[in-house]
Amino acid sequence: MYKNKFKIWRWSKNLPHGVAVWMTEKARERTPKETVFTWNEQKWTDKKIVHKYGKTLNNQVTTGICAPTPSDVTYETPKPFVGDTWQPGTFASRSQNLEGEQEGKSIHYLDLMPVHMDLSQTTLADLRRLLDRARRAASAGAIDDADTDFRDAAGHLYVYFYAKCAALDKAEAVLNWMSEKHIEKWGSGHENTCLHYARTIKLLRSWGRQEHAELLVYKILDDTGDSRDEDFVNFIASQPRNSLADIDLEQSFPETDDPNSMSRQLDKIDLAVMTGIAGFEDILKVIIMHCKDKADDPSVSLQACRAKCSLAKLHMNAGNVEETRRVLKDAKSSLEPLLLVGEEPMPRTTLEAAKHLARMFFKIQDETSCNAVVDQVIASVESRRYILG
Repeated sequence: MYKNKFKIWRWSKNLPHGVAVWMTEKARERTPKETVFTWNEQKWTDKKIVHKYGKTLNNQVTTGICAPTPSDVTYETPKPFVGDTWQPGTFASRSQNLEGEQEGKSIHYLDLMPVHMDLSQTTLADLRRLLDRARRAASAGAIDDADTDFRDAAGHLYVYFYAKCAALDKAEAVLNWMSEKHIEKWGSGHENTCLHYARTIKLLRSWGRQEHAELLVYKILDDTGDSRDEDFVNFIASQPRNSLADIDLEQSFPETDDPNSMSRQLDKIDLAVMTGIAGFEDILKVIIMHCKDKADDPSVSLQACRAKCSLAKLHMNAGNVEETRRVLKDAKSSLEPLLLVGEEPMPRTTLEAAKHLARMFFKIQDETSCNAVVDQVIASVESRRYILG
């Protein structure tokens, strides 16, 4: 049942059988043109469809004229691109391994949110959709959202172009320029700058540059030095490999009971955990301890949930399943007060925290807890909608 609930957040990645049949017929109709279909923010080619559904499609695909295009499906002929199969030579084996790990993973809307944007699988069409979203936001008067989407889409389109053309030095120059502008406008510790750093880290990892990605994370963690406002791409060219032992964690992560400060600290820790850097258990436990003193403050409860999810992720990475389960149960208790029915729409930050928690339960195969989180969110959203309506 929980898999059906995931569709509310567009987590479904199974292509409906009827849609698969239609796509196969359309691909044959358009031969010899190559066709790439988009459904639920996922990319499907005829080869991928046949590989997954071939045995069940043989007796159902017709050779006549296709039915009209389903409303939730689009298709296009991919444009040839110079260097489309290029991999940076120095890091070829890493890049190939990464591609093998990511093969078969689908892209959906939630993957394209700022921190989760994966440029190793994001296509030009995905970035153009980001531009379209920016235009809609601008038309609706959401200037800040439009500004962010326009800037990020345009910048990453430029990086994508140079990377595909094997002009990695130019791609890095664009990233460098974007970093400078983020720091110039907001400073190195601002949320928007951190989101840009996160994208840069994921992009470097997609190029097989795990060590460079880690260097950027270490610089983010150690933002108290003289080079905190130095551009990141130049920084990685001259720095030795770092470790947490080189960083004064007490100075970088001072104890605080301010939810905004906690949030900024957790943003940095999440980047480190994403890159595979461990050693933050004590810091997370301190944040959780301070949250207990303000358990009645919703903004603090949100940070408590985030901190517990990060701690659970560290336990998960270490293979401590039972401890992961225990901490996630504790995170669920911190989330529950945020789901109490109120007159305001549910904040996006609460929904994101709930989504992340449910997915972590899903990863450890705790169907009951995962389902409970999803049910609570649905009930809260529907109740708020009823009150506001």
